[in-house]
Amino acid sequence: MEKLQEIAASLAVDYLLPPLKKAVNSVMEVPRDVAEMKDKLDGIQAIIHDVDKMAAAEEGNSHDGLKAKVKQLVETSFCMEDIVDEYMIHEEKQLGDDPGCAALPCKAIDFVKTTASRFQFAYMNEDVKSEFGGIKERNGSEDSSQIQSSGGNQNIPFDNLRMAPLYLKEAEVVGFDGPRDTLEKWLKEGRKKRTVISVVGMGGLGKTTLAKKVFDKVRTHFTLHAWITVSQSYTIEGLLRDMLLKFVEEEKRVDHSSMDKKSLIDQVRKHLHHKRYVVVFDDVWNTLFWQEMEFALIDDENGSRILITTRNQDVVNSCKRSAVIKVHELQPLTLEKSLELFYTKAFGSEFGGHCPSNLKDISTEIVKKCHGLPLAIVVIGGLLFDEKKEILKWQRFYENLSSELGKNPSLSPVKKILNFSYHDLPYNLKPCFLYFGIYPEDYKVERGTLILQWIAEGFVKSEATETLEEVAEKYLNELIQRSLVQVSSFTKGGKIKSCGVHDLVHEIIREKNEDLSFCHSASGQLSESSVERMPTNYRLLRVLHFEGDSLYNYVPLTENFGDLSLLTYLSLKNTKIENLPKSIGALHNLETLDLRYSGVRMMPREFYKLKKLRHLLAHDRFFGLMGRVQMEGGIGVLTSLQTLRDMEADYDAEEVMKELERLTQLRVLGLTDVREEFTSSLCSLINKLQHLEKLYIKAQYKLGVNDLQFDVCAPVLQKVRIVARLKEFPNWVAKLQNLVRLSLGKSCLTDDPLPLLKDRQIYCIGFFLKTIYETGSVSKLIATGV
Repeated sequence: MEKLQEIAASLAVDYLLPPLKKAVNSVMEVPRDVAEMKDKLDGIQAIIHDVDKMAAAEEGNSHDGLKAKVKQLVETSFCMEDIVDEYMIHEEKQLGDDPGCAALPCKAIDFVKTTASRFQFAYMNEDVKSEFGGIKERNGSEDSSQIQSSGGNQNIPFDNLRMAPLYLKEAEVVGFDGPRDTLEKWLKEGRKKRTVISVVGMGGLGKTTLAKKVFDKVRTHFTLHAWITVSQSYTIEGLLRDMLLKFVEEEKRVDHSSMDKKSLIDQVRKHLHHKRYVVVFDDVWNTLFWQEMEFALIDDENGSRILITTRNQDVVNSCKRSAVIKVHELQPLTLEKSLELFYTKAFGSEFGGHCPSNLKDISTEIVKKCHGLPLAIVVIGGLLFDEKKEILKWQRFYENLSSELGKNPSLSPVKKILNFSYHDLPYNLKPCFLYFGIYPEDYKVERGTLILQWIAEGFVKSEATETLEEVAEKYLNELIQRSLVQVSSFTKGGKIKSCGVHDLVHEIIREKNEDLSFCHSASGQLSESSVERMPTNYRLLRVLHFEGDSLYNYVPLTENFGDLSLLTYLSLKNTKIENLPKSIGALHNLETLDLRYSGVRMMPREFYKLKKLRHLLAHDRFFGLMGRVQMEGGIGVLTSLQTLRDMEADYDAEEVMKELERLTQLRVLGLTDVREEFTSSLCSLINKLQHLEKLYIKAQYKLGVNDLQFDVCAPVLQKVRIVARLKEFPNWVAKLQNLVRLSLGKSCLTDDPLPLLKDRQIYCIGFFLKTIYETGSVSKLIATGV
């Protein structure tokens, strides 16, 4: 027996102890390894950035080999991110355990759980180390601890290219005067019968730009008008609903969501009956489109027009069976017009839009390679705007460009050129740009939504003197300046409201996302079971955005949503969700909660556990009529809040007002149902919120003469909206030094407040009047009928 024990002990020492010691060491090193991984991820992204550039510049086997290396690096970086994320989830669960559990058995159980989890992370980490070892061996890399960027752009032909601000406004459109005049004549004149006018041409020729320019000019000649974007993915019911929204005044709109196709067609016909209308269907691909739409577009022989833009001639041919048609085949720009557009973009105001004589020949050669495609000309001109005006540099640019443009006369050259713009991006902007690939083609995303999603995904890096939102705004502005992102609409104050990317750019992004495994799109009907499985199938999810009617039929959020421990952005906008699950409190990393136009009115007590929450959005366009949330005392613990819109001040009012004073980081605050007895508390609140930039107040009852007369110090307050039956203009508003926008609704003012503001540059909206104040003068009042 003793002999057997000696043998067993020897075997344990020789064979079991070494791997056990290795395992123990691995467990102890997990926190350090995770921290090192987080530090190295930025370096790995820089390497991916550089190798991806080299792959784009190479051809043949070298190109394929570099692409394989890029994919290998990407997959390994994903593994590292997963380990870091899993470890964060584990550690947060440990911190979230009941601190009162101090009994020895409980500690023992916690120790076992922690050790088991770290064993798992250790083995995962070993797999990643092994993978990096293979990459080093195959690529001849140095030690992974020395991973760093290869030094920027010095080996890339477009090293010094930086794009100047480029946004193709209507007034800057070049070469469309002839087509514009033709289309205007067809739309305003001609036969009384319903006529389908088509603009046909390849992508990038400017079909949408031309159609929009014409539409904006002629729409006043028609009783009803609508601009509808179709694209490749659409439903006829969705298009019909869009038309009804455009035709019907906002206050008279009804819910068409439950109507079937026939009912929607009948509704559209009813609105169009005996009215002269013009409807633009932009970017039509399906040759059966007209067969689906023609019955809705009634022909009362009163000169109504339909304008279609398409790449496919068969879309036009399908209209001949039942409609008068006019076809304009949009041609590439002439060389003269191409040069005019190029000079504007490449030389700008510095040379008065003219080309220096020493660059005329090379400019002509570059423009010839664009084949008259406006999009390509704008992009190349933008790239060359900041380049030195030296012929050798431009010659080198042309030599790299010519090989790409000479291969294919269709979309391929434009894609190649746009890829040059993509590879010229600094690597911190690349994921932001590629993120547009998660949206459908022709989708216009709200600026604020996009910025918050970028932040949630971790794309935005903090800077010492700016908030993450301000940094993200800079990212977006740079992408716009580089002409990779286009502004779709502006606010009344002139800020970007929504943006998107051109369909050709979207194609570039789609292909790049596939190459880099950046994101994967899945389609299918959203059901209760699919929502329930989300926390299990996508447990590392950071952004969850339910778009439009995705939860229209009231798919409830289940309690297991708390398993999405890393979720940073949650939007239930436009859904029928009425109650948040108690598990919302387990989303410790949640920073944005968007409840706009949803059914949620009361926040559960667990909501106050969201200590990292920065933005709570629960308002609507009617400011308190439908959207707003009620909160019990306790909101003061959410000290990270920067945006709070809109909150019902009448619910537990006294306690809530005191709690709000603790939210010193607030930049945007909206309060509804403010009662007159709490206006003094409102004064105190405004004075405490020294970072406040936007303030929205809606009174519940008629306020007295002095109810909003108080002294406040709000050094950065820029936007104020007050909806109340005021009898006297609030004196403190006129004293705001940085006020740029003022809105007054339902006021009962007897004295004109304009003299108080006449020397200020403020955009003002009244209940029935709108005016713009300029320094030293007041412009003409314009009735708005708001």
